[in-house]
Amino acid sequence: MRKATSLGVASLGQMAPAPATAVTRWTWAGAKVTCMASSPADLTRIRTRVGAELDAFIARPPRQLADTRPDLAPCAEAIADLLTGGKRLRAAFCYWGWRACGGADGPEIFAAAAALEMLHASALVHDDVMDASDTRRGQPAVHKRFAARHAAAGWPSWAKKRASA
Repeated sequence: MRKATSLGVASLGQMAPAPATAVTRWTWAGAKVTCMASSPADLTRIRTRVGAELDAFIARPPRQLADTRPDLAPCAEAIADLLTGGKRLRAAFCYWGWRACGGADGPEIFAAAAALEMLHASALVHDDVMDASDTRRGQPAVHKRFAARHAAAGWPSWAKKRASA
Protein backbone atom coordinates (compact mmCIF):
# COMPACT_ATOMS: atom_id res chain seq x y z
CA MET A 1 0.00 0.00 0.00
CA ARG A 2 1.09 3.56 -0.55
CA LYS A 3 -0.17 6.92 0.66
CA ALA A 4 -2.89 8.50 -1.48
CA THR A 5 -2.92 12.12 -2.45
CA SER A 6 -6.63 12.90 -2.80
CA LEU A 7 -9.96 12.16 -1.14
CA GLY A 8 -12.62 9.77 -2.32
CA VAL A 9 -12.60 6.55 -4.29
CA ALA A 10 -11.31 7.07 -7.79
CA SER A 11 -13.13 4.13 -9.35
CA LEU A 12 -16.60 5.23 -8.17
CA GLY A 13 -16.74 8.64 -9.80
CA GLN A 14 -18.02 11.58 -7.76
CA MET A 15 -17.87 10.97 -4.03
CA ALA A 16 -18.74 13.07 -1.01
CA PRO A 17 -15.65 14.53 0.62
CA ALA A 18 -14.16 12.57 3.49
CA PRO A 19 -15.22 13.72 6.96
CA ALA A 20 -12.96 16.06 8.91
CA THR A 21 -11.91 13.20 11.18
CA ALA A 22 -10.20 11.36 8.31
CA VAL A 23 -6.50 10.98 8.97
CA THR A 24 -5.01 8.51 6.52
CA ARG A 25 -5.72 7.81 2.90
CA TRP A 26 -4.30 4.74 1.15
CA THR A 27 -4.40 3.51 -2.41
CA TRP A 28 -4.98 -0.18 -2.90
CA ALA A 29 -5.83 -1.90 -6.17
CA GLY A 30 -6.52 1.42 -7.83
CA ALA A 31 -9.02 2.63 -5.20
CA LYS A 32 -8.37 5.25 -2.54
CA VAL A 33 -9.50 4.39 0.98
CA THR A 34 -10.01 6.79 3.89
CA CYS A 35 -9.39 5.77 7.50
CA MET A 36 -11.10 7.53 10.38
CA ALA A 37 -9.40 9.03 13.43
CA SER A 38 -12.16 8.41 15.96
CA SER A 39 -15.74 7.14 16.25
CA PRO A 40 -15.69 5.52 12.83
CA ALA A 41 -19.34 4.54 12.83
CA ASP A 42 -20.58 7.67 14.64
CA LEU A 43 -23.36 5.51 16.11
CA THR A 44 -24.37 8.01 18.77
CA ARG A 45 -25.07 10.77 16.23
CA ILE A 46 -26.89 8.40 13.87
CA ARG A 47 -28.96 6.93 16.73
CA THR A 48 -29.87 10.45 17.89
CA ARG A 49 -30.83 11.72 14.42
CA VAL A 50 -32.83 8.61 13.54
CA GLY A 51 -34.49 8.72 16.97
CA ALA A 52 -35.55 12.31 16.30
CA GLU A 53 -37.06 11.28 12.95
CA LEU A 54 -38.95 8.43 14.62
CA ASP A 55 -40.16 10.71 17.43
CA ALA A 56 -41.47 13.21 14.87
CA PHE A 57 -43.30 10.45 13.01
CA ILE A 58 -44.71 8.93 16.19
CA ALA A 59 -46.01 12.32 17.35
CA ARG A 60 -48.09 12.77 14.18
CA PRO A 61 -50.45 9.76 14.30
CA PRO A 62 -51.81 10.37 17.83
CA ARG A 63 -52.80 13.93 16.87
CA GLN A 64 -54.40 12.74 13.63
CA LEU A 65 -56.05 9.73 15.27
CA ALA A 66 -57.57 11.84 18.03
CA ASP A 67 -59.51 13.75 15.40
CA THR A 68 -60.47 10.90 13.10
CA ARG A 69 -60.19 7.49 14.81
CA PRO A 70 -59.57 7.69 18.55
CA ASP A 71 -60.14 3.93 18.81
CA LEU A 72 -56.82 3.46 16.97
CA ALA A 73 -54.80 5.33 19.63
CA PRO A 74 -53.63 2.03 21.21
CA CYS A 75 -52.06 1.12 17.86
CA ALA A 76 -50.04 4.34 17.87
CA GLU A 77 -48.99 3.66 21.46
CA ALA A 78 -47.85 0.14 20.57
CA ILE A 79 -45.81 1.46 17.64
CA ALA A 80 -44.21 4.12 19.83
CA ASP A 81 -43.31 1.58 22.50
CA LEU A 82 -41.83 -0.83 19.98
CA LEU A 83 -39.69 1.87 18.37
CA THR A 84 -38.30 3.11 21.70
CA GLY A 85 -34.71 2.14 22.35
CA GLY A 86 -32.62 -0.25 20.35
CA LYS A 87 -29.12 -0.02 18.96
CA ARG A 88 -30.22 1.33 15.55
CA LEU A 89 -27.58 -0.75 13.76
CA ARG A 90 -29.81 -1.14 10.69
CA ALA A 91 -30.04 2.64 10.55
CA ALA A 92 -26.26 2.90 10.78
CA PHE A 93 -25.83 0.34 7.98
CA CYS A 94 -28.29 2.30 5.87
CA TYR A 95 -26.49 5.58 6.57
CA TRP A 96 -22.99 4.28 5.93
CA GLY A 97 -24.07 2.37 2.82
CA TRP A 98 -25.50 5.63 1.48
CA ARG A 99 -22.33 7.52 2.35
CA ALA A 100 -20.08 4.82 0.88
CA CYS A 101 -21.88 5.24 -2.45
CA GLY A 102 -21.32 8.98 -2.40
CA GLY A 103 -24.53 10.17 -0.77
CA ALA A 104 -24.50 13.39 1.21
CA ASP A 105 -24.99 13.66 4.96
CA GLY A 106 -28.44 15.24 5.04
CA PRO A 107 -31.89 14.88 6.58
CA GLU A 108 -33.10 12.61 3.77
CA ILE A 109 -30.82 9.73 4.72
CA PHE A 110 -31.95 9.91 8.35
CA ALA A 111 -35.59 9.78 7.24
CA ALA A 112 -34.77 6.74 5.09
CA ALA A 113 -32.94 5.08 7.99
CA ALA A 114 -35.94 5.77 10.26
CA ALA A 115 -38.22 4.16 7.68
CA LEU A 116 -35.97 1.11 7.74
CA GLU A 117 -36.32 0.97 11.54
CA MET A 118 -40.11 1.07 11.15
CA LEU A 119 -39.99 -1.74 8.61
CA HIS A 120 -37.92 -3.77 11.06
CA ALA A 121 -40.42 -3.04 13.85
CA SER A 122 -43.19 -4.51 11.71
CA ALA A 123 -41.03 -7.58 11.10
CA LEU A 124 -40.58 -7.93 14.88
CA VAL A 125 -44.35 -7.93 15.39
CA HIS A 126 -44.73 -10.56 12.68
CA ASP A 127 -41.90 -12.64 14.15
CA ASP A 128 -43.46 -12.53 17.62
CA VAL A 129 -46.82 -13.68 16.24
CA MET A 130 -45.27 -16.49 14.19
CA ASP A 131 -43.13 -17.66 17.12
CA ALA A 132 -45.94 -17.14 19.66
CA SER A 133 -43.52 -15.04 21.71
CA ASP A 134 -44.92 -13.61 24.92
CA THR A 135 -42.43 -10.77 25.29
CA ARG A 136 -40.27 -8.38 23.31
CA ARG A 137 -37.52 -6.43 25.10
CA GLY A 138 -38.93 -7.43 28.48
CA GLN A 139 -42.44 -6.15 27.71
CA PRO A 140 -45.51 -7.99 26.45
CA ALA A 141 -45.30 -8.57 22.71
CA VAL A 142 -47.64 -6.35 20.67
CA HIS A 143 -50.06 -9.18 19.86
CA LYS A 144 -50.17 -10.11 23.56
CA ARG A 145 -50.93 -6.48 24.47
CA PHE A 146 -53.89 -6.47 22.12
CA ALA A 147 -55.07 -9.91 23.23
CA ALA A 148 -55.14 -8.57 26.80
CA ARG A 149 -57.10 -5.48 25.67
CA HIS A 150 -59.63 -7.70 23.91
CA ALA A 151 -59.99 -9.95 26.95
CA ALA A 152 -60.40 -6.95 29.29
CA ALA A 153 -63.09 -5.48 27.02
CA GLY A 154 -64.88 -8.81 26.75
CA TRP A 155 -64.36 -9.02 22.99
CA PRO A 156 -64.15 -12.50 21.51
CA SER A 157 -60.69 -13.57 20.41
CA TRP A 158 -59.91 -14.41 16.81
CA ALA A 159 -59.21 -18.02 17.74
CA LYS A 160 -62.59 -18.38 19.46
CA LYS A 161 -64.40 -16.80 16.51
CA ARG A 162 -62.63 -19.12 14.10
CA ALA A 163 -63.39 -22.22 16.19
CA SER A 164 -67.11 -21.41 16.35
CA ALA A 165 -67.42 -20.78 12.60
